[in-house]
Amino acid sequence: GFVRGSDFFTEILMSADGASVAVGIILILAGVSIYLLPFSIGCRRKLSSLGALFFVNVFFGWTLLGWFACLIWAAAGATKAQDAIYAGQSGAKS
Repeated sequence: GFVRGSDFFTEILMSADGASVAVGIILILAGVSIYLLPFSIGCRRKLSSLGALFFVNVFFGWTLLGWFACLIWAAAGATKAQDAIYAGQSGAKS
């Protein structure tokens, strides 16, 4: 018969031993970490367009092209410090 979703997952968890559940959780966390790696790099670099990077990473990162585009963006995109320097240079013109 039809099994409700929560009963299905409960059945899987109850039949699995602790080691396989732990490995599954570790694999899920590793996958999410790799998936959000471009956003993490962007946070560390303090990108000026961090919100846009997060949006593109979450919604288009599942495509290999989208993920690599986000990775390049995170590694080479303009930071808030660079924006401040550019703003200071453009304001210093006489």
